[in-house]
Amino acid sequence: MLFFTIVSTGIFIPGAGLAQQNPLPTCTLIATPSVVEKGGTANLKWTSTSAIGGTITSIGSVGPSGIQGVIPTKTTEYVGIFTGASGSTRCSVV
Repeated sequence: MLFFTIVSTGIFIPGAGLAQQNPLPTCTLIATPSVVEKGGTANLKWTSTSAIGGTITSIGSVGPSGIQGVIPTKTTEYVGIFTGASGSTRCSVV
């Protein structure tokens, strides 16, 4: 005769709650004003969710949100890549 002892340490449901624990990061880049004359300045504002930081072309490493003045000399696309616990995301503004 065989006897088994059942030990329970909790219930495991595959995938349960993972989306809430580590949501994918999101980001937004906004340039104000959206049109700049040669030699003019613009403010580049970024926000992100579920990200610990990122990088923006022509600026470098940045925190999850912020604002910085830029002086574009030609039509410029600013690209942000923000990283969080569950991956990275990309956003851009021209």
